[in-house]
Amino acid sequence: MTNLTNLAKNAKTEIDAWYIFFTGPMIEHIVFCTNIYIDKIKSNFTRERDVAHTTTWEIKGLLGCLYMIGAIKCGHRNARDLWKLDGVGVDIVSCVMSEKRFEFLLRYIRFDDIRGREERKKFDKITHVR
Repeated sequence: MTNLTNLAKNAKTEIDAWYIFFTGPMIEHIVFCTNIYIDKIKSNFTRERDVAHTTTWEIKGLLGCLYMIGAIKCGHRNARDLWKLDGVGVDIVSCVMSEKRFEFLLRYIRFDDIRGREERKKFDKITHVR
C-alpha cells in the first residue's frame, strides 16, 4: 500500500481527508505566492486595507467558501447573490469573509512565485500552476 492510501485509511474526519490533498506547506506556499503578487499590484489601489496580505486561515476560508458554493449547487449563480441578506444569500459565506475580499482573493490568488516565472516558462509552459 502506498503512503497516500495509509493516510486516507487513517483519516477520521473530513478535515483529515482534506489535509491529505492540501497540506500545510502547500497552503503556506499559496499564501506566500499570493502575497508576493499583492505586493506587486498594491500601487493600483488607493486604500491600503483593500490590498492587505492574506493568511493561511483566509486561504482556507476561501477554499471552504468555494466548496460550499459547489456543494449547494450555486456555481451558476452570480457570486454577489451569495452575500445578499434578503434570504437569497448563503449565510455561511458572509460569516467567513466579505464579498469584496472574496472577489479580491479569487482574482489575485497565485500558485507560483511570479518573480521567476519567465525563466521557468522557458522549460515548463504550465509553470504557473505546476
